[in-house]
Amino acid sequence: MRSQFESSYTLKANNPPMSDYQLWHLRLGHIGTNNLLKIHTFVQGMDNANLAPPESSVCEGCIYGKQCHKPFAESQTSRELMELIHSDIIRPIRVPSINKARYVLTFIEHRSQYPKCYFLKYKDAQAILA
Repeated sequence: MRSQFESSYTLKANNPPMSDYQLWHLRLGHIGTNNLLKIHTFVQGMDNANLAPPESSVCEGCIYGKQCHKPFAESQTSRELMELIHSDIIRPIRVPSINKARYVLTFIEHRSQYPKCYFLKYKDAQAILA
């Protein structure tokens, strides 16, 4: 019987060793079979690794990653005007604007969906609060 501290992950540690295919599939972020078979052309020292997929290779993580999620139910909470404001700052833009702005600070009022954007040269508190 399992103790309360054991989980399915601790039990997987007792399984037989993984094949080279399974090991590199996991190490490379669940890379696909076709790309994994091509890796020896890009990486030195991978020529002698057996990267052929096993006959019964089903990756549990890949199955979960391909599942669809149902959308969240639409909120019925009513809010007053200016009660909730969403904000975000867009990362540095490679090509600055005419005024040398590289960041965009956005505010969106939740109820009316009114957007307001500010273009910033720097991402610091003085530039934002000025």
